[in-house]
Parts: sequence; C-alpha cells; structure tokens
Amino acid sequence: MTAPERPKAGDPPDLTRPTEVLRYLLAIEAERLQVALSIERKRELVFPETTVIVRDIERLTAELERRDAEAAGAAGAAAQKGAPEKTAQSVSGGWAPADLPSLGD
Repeated sequence: MTAPERPKAGDPPDLTRPTEVLRYLLAIEAERLQVALSIERKRELVFPETTVIVRDIERLTAELERRDAEAAGAAGAAAQKGAPEKTAQSVSGGWAPADLPSLGD
C-alpha cells in the first residue's frame, strides 16, 4: 500500500473536507494573511504567495457560505427564525477583513 501523495505548495484546499476542518483552515489562512501583509509592508514588496492565501480564503469562505445556505434551506425558514445570521466573520471564528491592519499603517 502506498502513502497518499502530499499536497503541493499552492494547491487549493480540499473543499470536500468536513465543515469544521474548513473553518479551522480558514482561521489559519486568516492568520497567514495578516503575517504576509505585515512582512510585505516592512520589506516594501509584494509576494505572489500572498495572492494564493487570499485565493484560498475566498474559496473557503464561498464553500462555507454555500454549505450554510444549503443547511438553512434544508432546515426551513421556521427553524432558522431567530437564529443568528452566519457571516464570514462567524464562520472563521471571529476573523473578518476589518480585523486586518489598515494599509496605511
């Protein structure tokens, strides 16, 4: 039996993973983006890898929002009445783009 192939750097996240895993990956990518932006500002250059991080955040957020909408539709409007709205911020464990340092820092 051979071991599964390891992911290559730059490969997008596997969006078929359980929702909890995708939320965890989104939180990790949000932290990575903050670090990458900080380094870019200090060195006054742009890394292509930062774009990959942004792309992964976009894909993870879109998949989580799709799943949330699907779950809300399946549960029906009555079950969702009074439930807090799911947002990218709640899905990511509290991170939101507004939490990033401003570009003027």
